[in-house]
Amino acid sequence: GVQTCALPICIREAVRNGKARPLAEVLSSLRHSYKGEIVHIGVAVVRGRYRYLIRMIDEQSRLIEIIVDAKSKRVLRVGGV
Repeated sequence: GVQTCALPICIREAVRNGKARPLAEVLSSLRHSYKGEIVHIGVAVVRGRYRYLIRMIDEQSRLIEIIVDAKSKRVLRVGGV
């Protein structure tokens, strides 16, 4: 199942416990491949793994969602919203 949680509370604990990388670190690595304005950031927990859900307006003015594994910083999916 998928759980969502309040971003500051659950992710802070996950980072402290080594289950996630800090958001700033993940965003910094994304900036190399994805350009645009971030409009929303969320967190989901899927089968015990944390994921950052990042919505941004890309350079072509499209709304895209990037799903990133919060521990490995690997991009799991990119798609239009």
